[in-house]
Amino acid sequence: RKSGYQAHIQTFTPKQGLDQLITVQLRTLEQARVEALKPLLTTSIGHTLKLFSPGSFTMGASRREPGRRANEILRPVKLDRLFYLSTHEVSNEQFLKFQEQHQSGHVEGNSLGSSKQPVVKVSWELAAQYCNWLSKKDGLEPFYTFSEGKPTTSNHKSTGYRLPTEAEWSWAARSQSQSPQLLKFPWGKSLPPPNNSGNYADKNSAFITRRAINNYVDKFVVTAPVGSFASNSMG
Repeated sequence: RKSGYQAHIQTFTPKQGLDQLITVQLRTLEQARVEALKPLLTTSIGHTLKLFSPGSFTMGASRREPGRRANEILRPVKLDRLFYLSTHEVSNEQFLKFQEQHQSGHVEGNSLGSSKQPVVKVSWELAAQYCNWLSKKDGLEPFYTFSEGKPTTSNHKSTGYRLPTEAEWSWAARSQSQSPQLLKFPWGKSLPPPNNSGNYADKNSAFITRRAINNYVDKFVVTAPVGSFASNSMG
């Protein structure tokens, strides 16, 4: 044993006339904690969360990139903390366990409120309240502190549920294995995306969105049920 390290216990039987070499590599308490983390977790209402350890990457857009906004400069980002991220969006069925009266509504006669569709018409504040509700339900310390219905502070030592940061989401949605440079789009570097690669504005939704991605088909007029498409390389 050593201060700051996880103690190691091993049993062996000495044998007369036989030399035995026992080699032990102690792990720091942090290494032991990380190794004990499960790669997948499931919440009490069915969210599957995957563990990520992202590290460093480049975020933003170069000046030469069409459509770039003034605040989208290229900059190095380093994510020091491991984090869990849900593999799917929050569905209406899951959100209604928190707020029974919520309605995702419809558009042009097409429902957005079926049980497996992703919940919509949710403000940032309401999403944070959902995270705190689920944290308490699962016996975790809430991440957000509210005052008069508004989140005022965050407890970054909490293991409760929270919304991902912009950097965490960009890495998860646009990362490619072992590369510090993010992809331009979740599917790759150019348009159009391969058919059925995600719930984007395909030709079936043109009469609603008034614009569509040329030659793209995802077979859904409005929002697709969560899990309708294959995951990206990050899962």
